[in-house]
Amino acid sequence: MQPDYFKPYIQSGIALVNMGRKAEAEPFLKKSNELLPNAPAHLYLGELAEERGEMDVALTIYEAAASSNSDIGQVATARYMHLDLPRNPANYLRAAPQVDARGQLYAVVQNPTSVPVSRVQVHVVQYDSNTGRAVGQS
Repeated sequence: MQPDYFKPYIQSGIALVNMGRKAEAEPFLKKSNELLPNAPAHLYLGELAEERGEMDVALTIYEAAASSNSDIGQVATARYMHLDLPRNPANYLRAAPQVDARGQLYAVVQNPTSVPVSRVQVHVVQYDSNTGRAVGQS
């Protein structure tokens, strides 16, 4: 009865996604966002783009959903970070060398974000101080 009301479109899109009919859901989600940009539509559209391997598109869409101060916004933030972390680890993790009183060298890695990160790999490279060339790594 109200073709310019977003809610039937978002509800139809979500129902179709839940039924596994994702290709059919996409136009409903897009129409919902055209009428009223909303975090649920962005999140589902981001997931659809990610499933197609369109990571740059998914990142852009997740970023829009992440701006919502809601549970969906938090999910979108986590999805965004999951995709972006391998590309831009310095945006999420801080690493620095540290030496203790006995001269032992340590790599200190910190996660200042609210999203847990696991399976971090640290590669330590030793450089020759005269030539600047790598001479060893672990």
